[in-house]
Amino acid sequence: MEPAADGLEGVRQALKRLEIRFDCLSGRLAELAEENAALRECLELSGTTPAEAFAARLHRHRFARVLQQHPLRRPAAQACSSCLTELSRAHELLFLVLGLAGPGSACPVAAASRAVAGSVEKVSPELSRHFPLSIYAVGGAGGGRGPLPSVERLTLPLAGAGEAAVSPLAAPPLAAPRAVCAVVAAAGLVYAIAGRGADGAALSSVEIYDPRLDSWSEAPSLLRARGWVAAARIGCGVCVVGGEGDDLTFDVAEKLDLGECSWSPLPPMRCPRWAAAAASAGGHVYVAGGHHDDGEVLGDFERLSFLPGGARDWEQLAPLRCPRAALGLAALGGSLYAVGGYDEQERGLRVLERYNPAGPGEWEALAPMAAPRWGLGAVGCGGRLYVLGGTAGNGLVNVGVVKRYCPETDAWESVGRLRTARRCCGVAACR
Repeated sequence: MEPAADGLEGVRQALKRLEIRFDCLSGRLAELAEENAALRECLELSGTTPAEAFAARLHRHRFARVLQQHPLRRPAAQACSSCLTELSRAHELLFLVLGLAGPGSACPVAAASRAVAGSVEKVSPELSRHFPLSIYAVGGAGGGRGPLPSVERLTLPLAGAGEAAVSPLAAPPLAAPRAVCAVVAAAGLVYAIAGRGADGAALSSVEIYDPRLDSWSEAPSLLRARGWVAAARIGCGVCVVGGEGDDLTFDVAEKLDLGECSWSPLPPMRCPRWAAAAASAGGHVYVAGGHHDDGEVLGDFERLSFLPGGARDWEQLAPLRCPRAALGLAALGGSLYAVGGYDEQERGLRVLERYNPAGPGEWEALAPMAAPRWGLGAVGCGGRLYVLGGTAGNGLVNVGVVKRYCPETDAWESVGRLRTARRCCGVAACR
């Protein structure tokens, strides 16, 4: 028995030494993690290495390690090998993956690498033909009936099918009515954000529509309830700005991270505003017009960069030629288009202006709409600018006609009519 007891005691001592060693290593690991976090914070604050650049570099290192461990090789009998880049060039395989995962998967798949992004770009036309683009008109205010829960879907003609008219179809309604809300399409989903409900109270709630499931679901609420908000998609996230609530006008901005499914604050805008409009282009979110907290109708135009190494604060740009609120703003072909709205006297406007970020930095006047319209929604898709909803006068008579603008001819045309005329609705395009 004694040899056995001695052996057991030796095992206990060895385990104790291992525990002590493990505790030492755990403590050292915690110290290194703390030092790493402090170093990253210093690099980010100094501007040397922005958080986005660090995350991208870390992703590349991890991706390279995984490829080294799992090289995606064909059977040895075939005497050849294939890497991820070569596989991504098999467009049929890539199209099959995107088709099964849905068109909203194109953005995250393209983010895997430059090679995959190039292949995604090549199959995009074919993907577009199989998944036609639809424009959604969400909520809004009916003629004297308060906020609406109804949703309409306008499916655009397929590429090469000509400039056919669009026929709206009813889509599943929102769980609760809302007007003066923001609607954004991101990653194949439609987000209906904030606004004011049936009782007139400002909302913080967010609903998500999935075209594949043809149903709405709840999403994380905004950090602050508000109506008359503006929003835009940026990368794989959603940026919401401004708005009003509890007799306050907000300069706040928030971003929804689609991966984390949570909201986080962004730098505040240069001035508080409500009834403004927002759009994104070239890695920036742009905000135009609206009301100041003193009621003044604004022509102010500013942007926030989401590019690696970009400015951390909002940048003031050339103001609108015509100050206005309750306007539409949309990105098309790399330019921003501001349409409609009302002026200081609350008169509806027919105005259309264009801003080219790569140009001289000034707004240019384009062909106006045939009739004034405010509380409208605007979206750019298929090389055209679409305008939906709004009211031409005192807010009692809504406009149901859908208008389409062609930049090449600088001309407008009517292409359809909403099933329910509405104003102050949210508008977005999604596959």
